[in-house]
Amino acid sequence: MNASIQEYVDFLEEYVAHPDKPFEEEYRRPRFMIPNHPDTKDGLDFIYHDWTSLVRVDMPETLEDDEVDKRQKARKQFSHPADSMVAVILALFATKVKNYWNVVSI
Repeated sequence: MNASIQEYVDFLEEYVAHPDKPFEEEYRRPRFMIPNHPDTKDGLDFIYHDWTSLVRVDMPETLEDDEVDKRQKARKQFSHPADSMVAVILALFATKVKNYWNVVSI
């Protein structure tokens, strides 16, 4: 699951060119956007909270003097994701399996 979560994080960080100005960097925009209306802001707040509450848990805050530095063999481990985030991760995975019919279009 950690690899899938990392793919989700990478997906959120992807930017694409603007269709009208493909060679101008200042017009690049995130690949994944949530369209909304100002009147529906309260209905979408839980999505923003769920999708940004992911935390890496494998790195300690501080190292003790006698403790071995775990960063030498670090593994990425994330906190348990929210159900709405898992749904998006599974939808992204589904686009790789069957790209001809899906709900999420990339």
